[in-house]
Amino acid sequence: QQEGVKPNKITFFGILNACATPEALTLGKLVHVHLVDGGLETDTGTALVTMYAKCGDIRDARVIFDRLPKQDGFLLSAMIAAYAQHGDGDKALQIFAQMKRSSMKPDEITLISVLNACSHAGLVDEGLSFFNSMSQDYGIRPVVEHYNCVVDLL
Repeated sequence: QQEGVKPNKITFFGILNACATPEALTLGKLVHVHLVDGGLETDTGTALVTMYAKCGDIRDARVIFDRLPKQDGFLLSAMIAAYAQHGDGDKALQIFAQMKRSSMKPDEITLISVLNACSHAGLVDEGLSFFNSMSQDYGIRPVVEHYNCVVDLL
């Protein structure tokens, strides 16, 4: 920046990924301020949600999520993963329901997060139901990670 070079989105994605540890949260918040000053967009907002969640700050992750005017499948998946990571299966499933109401199709990563959310919240029946509907409802063939989630679920 001192050289007059303006960082692009890819630069910010890399920085936010590097800041996705509790020790680097202060630096991540500085990047957050810079992004807001430049106009926060859904893709950079998604990276912020992920960073805050990985740093253990689910509250700020949700604040970012709620403030973004456009919520795409990547953002919804990031919030599902955030809640799953923090053991709040009910909220993760609420976001998943929002995704389905918006006619967005989950991808295999989203369904891993949904299964993890069910596992962490003890929602065995719901998790098995999601697993059993993957192929039929979403056209996604389970892979090893999905089966690992089912093992954790049981």
